[in-house]
Amino acid sequence: MRGRHKRCRYSRRNSASGTYGYFKEHALAKGDYKDTVKEQPGSSAVVNGVSEDKFSIGYSGIGYATPDVRAVPKAWRSGDVLLLASAASGFMTGAVVTLDGGHSLGM
Repeated sequence: MRGRHKRCRYSRRNSASGTYGYFKEHALAKGDYKDTVKEQPGSSAVVNGVSEDKFSIGYSGIGYATPDVRAVPKAWRSGDVLLLASAASGFMTGAVVTLDGGHSLGM
């Protein structure tokens, strides 16, 4: 796919989810999601959708990760060391997942 531009598709949890609120507060700096971000009923639905579309990205708890997706490293502030989401790192809620070979794009 090198050299070809594809529009990234985004997935998120529904507003009743604690993950939704956590991601909105911490990753979006209390901002809001775009209308084009697809709402999913649960974390497994987000991961399933991402695993089926290499141009998509979403977030869920790290416990929902499968071999078909990967966690995208995160830095808390510009210039910080990137942390990979894992049970060992303690960075679990709000992990961003995307297909191997996909792009690490923010929402």
